[in-house]
Amino acid sequence: MNYPTINQQEVSQTLTYRAMKLVYSILWYFLLLPLLMIFVIKMLLGKSGYTRARLSRFAVFKPTLKHSNILWHCVSVGEVVCVTPLIKRLQNEHPDLSITITTTTATGADQVSKSFGNQVQHCYLPYDCGWLMRRLLNRIKPKVLLITEVELWPNLISTAKQRNINTAIINARMTNRSAASYAKLGRFFVGTAAQIDWISTQGNQDKQNYERLGVNPTKLVCNGNIKFELQDTTQRNQHLEHQAQQAHEQGRCIIVAASTHDPEEQMAI
Repeated sequence: MNYPTINQQEVSQTLTYRAMKLVYSILWYFLLLPLLMIFVIKMLLGKSGYTRARLSRFAVFKPTLKHSNILWHCVSVGEVVCVTPLIKRLQNEHPDLSITITTTTATGADQVSKSFGNQVQHCYLPYDCGWLMRRLLNRIKPKVLLITEVELWPNLISTAKQRNINTAIINARMTNRSAASYAKLGRFFVGTAAQIDWISTQGNQDKQNYERLGVNPTKLVCNGNIKFELQDTTQRNQHLEHQAQQAHEQGRCIIVAASTHDPEEQMAI
């Protein structure tokens, strides 16, 4: 009888990942009580953003929270603004699609309300404790989990995987600095990323950094930054055409410094 070959390295890597994840999960249980105490104190002091709705960070949800086809996580304002055109396009093409957006900040929650009103439902993302994430997914029961840009919460991702929920990162970023930080996690990061079904990166550098960290290249695609792809550029293009025409008539050239970071703007000037 032929027995399957056991890859000792793969077994060792799996055990290492599980051990690291266990330690990570235990640490969250120790943190929950202090975090809850801090929350209660800030709520009693009337700190901005610390309302009863924010109790969903501890998986205490509003009674009105319903099931959704898509659970879409955005950290804060920037991520919500980034995916708003994409979500609205999805809603136009699929009117029956139900979407829940989670954020971790109050400003992000406010932006969801401004952008969508009651067209989507919102709750805060619970802390990444396995029990809290199970409560979230049991309550929402999504078919798809979408994460915007950068936040990789191991218990959220692994719990979604256990429930056969398709998981993807949209507009994913992985800078050299972030890649260096994740590389220190070694097998823990690789084991977490391996459970993600699809990653759409902003640029080739982001894609290459994911590959260097051990993500299967077949799960990676570079689709560009949707912040630029989905904006209405009609008015902006008219302005650029006007500027280009003026420069042409006056015999001047136009220099473009695009996607710059400090201090590159000063260098360009």
